[in-house]
Amino acid sequence: MKQTLLISCCLLTGMAGYAQPPSINGYHVYYGHLHNHTGASDGKDTAFHAYPYARDSSKMDFFGLADHCWLLRPGEWDTIRMAADAYNQDGVFVTFAGFEWSSPVYGHLTIIHTEKIAYYYRAESDNFIDIVNWLNKNDGYAFMNHPGDEEGGSETFSHFNTVPSPRILGMELWGKTEGFSRFYYNDGFYHDDNGKSFYDEVLLRGWRPGATGSEDNHSATWGKSNRRMAILATALTRNDLLEAMKARRFYSTEDKNLVLSFCIQGNEMGSEVAEGNDTFCIRTFDKENERFVRARLVCNGIVADSIVCDTTFLEWTLVRETHCGEYYYVIVTQQDGEEAISSPVWIRGKTNHQPPLPISGSFAPFYYQDDSATLTIPVENGITQMDIFYDSMKVKTDSVYPFDYRLKLRSIGKFPVNVTLFDSQCGSTGLLYDYVNVIKRPKEILQEEEQRVSFYPNPCSEVIFITGARDFYRIVITDMQGKIRWQAEKDFFLLQKIDVSSLEAGIYLLSIYTGGKTTNSLLVKSR
Repeated sequence: MKQTLLISCCLLTGMAGYAQPPSINGYHVYYGHLHNHTGASDGKDTAFHAYPYARDSSKMDFFGLADHCWLLRPGEWDTIRMAADAYNQDGVFVTFAGFEWSSPVYGHLTIIHTEKIAYYYRAESDNFIDIVNWLNKNDGYAFMNHPGDEEGGSETFSHFNTVPSPRILGMELWGKTEGFSRFYYNDGFYHDDNGKSFYDEVLLRGWRPGATGSEDNHSATWGKSNRRMAILATALTRNDLLEAMKARRFYSTEDKNLVLSFCIQGNEMGSEVAEGNDTFCIRTFDKENERFVRARLVCNGIVADSIVCDTTFLEWTLVRETHCGEYYYVIVTQQDGEEAISSPVWIRGKTNHQPPLPISGSFAPFYYQDDSATLTIPVENGITQMDIFYDSMKVKTDSVYPFDYRLKLRSIGKFPVNVTLFDSQCGSTGLLYDYVNVIKRPKEILQEEEQRVSFYPNPCSEVIFITGARDFYRIVITDMQGKIRWQAEKDFFLLQKIDVSSLEAGIYLLSIYTGGKTTNSLLVKSR
């Protein structure tokens, strides 16, 4: 691996006390954050106090409010948007009007770029899948707030197991009065992955949030901390900053004067580049000439390289072989311990490689509730993995051909089935395969099927066999005192063998559950 380390002090001459925004790699760097509160929810004062305070007292380039949606009274959302428009001035100060979707189960999101607000207790947006769908319908964008903190629910962000959405732009790595120690340096939701953080867990599951942070200010001192989100953009306008955020061209910093660029093959953070023998370039400096002592390169959650230094200007260049499916980001550390973390650069397959596509297929026009539907994906050669999402939740990862999956249709409704295919060159295609339409089983069919559920032999000694007109999912054997002696709840096939040899001789109640119906029969154990 080829490396070049440039350490220079003279390049910073005159950099203290910027009149203009700092520039690096052809971009200006603008500082601010987006997740803050006023008295419209559980903070203090109003939006008409917050925006000028952030501009004049905290000297931020951009600022956003995200009051809790469920606390906003009628008309307050319009007032916040009005204040944001009143204080927005291109080239001087950019404002964003947002709100915080605050689910006690699925976590908190800062949402911007919408005309309406979404409530976590309404059916259209009461879980993580639905709020992402709401973003699609309302052209909104979101940031994951304080991961793993305060929600108390076991389904925060659905633990990243839903279909990745480009509408999620970032994740907070610092928040409130705490730096990276709480929201980045942690063991995330999964405790069998060698201590990966929430951030690496979401990245490893195919999501692409950039590295951000926000003060989550409730005390009317907006922007008084030293920490910032820094955006690399061509100009200070709403549109330019939004486009930069959509490109994930931003970083999270504990020092509001820190400037950072991270490129692979000349492509800035947030980019996607082809695999190969790629050139990495990390450049950083501080407007107040603070010294840097370390830089680390992280690949898929593991430190892949690092350097120790003592400089006010760091340029670290290295050449490294990259592979499809990898992502890289950098962490730079100053002498006082404050750090910055870049958004990643993602590695794709070779240039012009066409990702795999499944041969077209479809489901039956409809299925009855509690039926099964088998999904089979015939594909071209070279496919190494298939991920299946049912109703936006991942239900299977398959790496063995033929690629198929048996869907259990518990609920009534119309549900999307998404399929992502991967090939040996890291080409991938995620697409909507089809919809499954599940309807209620007619009463006469239920009655007929109930009559056709049976078991044998009876009396029995060692085993019994249960058969039915369709699959059943729960079997319970209860003694005459009401104590459960045997039970199982899973996807049973049409014929099931059960070992009853451990039961004493006597009479039992056998209950077979098939969706909305339960078949109860007396079972005689002879010996």
